Amino acid sequence: MVAEIAPGKDSSDPRGFTPAPGGQVIFSADDHTHGREPWITGGTPGTTRMVADVWPGGSSDPQGFTLTADRVVFSAQDDSHSLRSGMSRPRRRLETFRVTTAIGPTA
Repeated sequence: MVAEIAPGKDSSDPRGFTPAPGGQVIFSADDHTHGREPWITGGTPGTTRMVADVWPGGSSDPQGFTLTADRVVFSAQDDSHSLRSGMSRPRRRLETFRVTTAIGPTA
């Protein structure tokens, strides 16, 4: 175990572990406060953190993490769009997030 994301008896159910720049790993997890969101770790509790609360008040269900030359790309949803592609672009470590493309409105 790298870090206790959701303390207590319920699991954070981490998924989609994908190598990221700087020896880090990006994945999705549910901390039972923000819902399922993207997380990153360098392998210690002190380097494990949520990348972004993509859908505040909801669960963005990020998936399809893909490492490119200098960033990690993934899809997620929010309250306005059925799917959005997100991009985390690191300098020395993965630290920024921005939505790059809105795929379509939520029905």
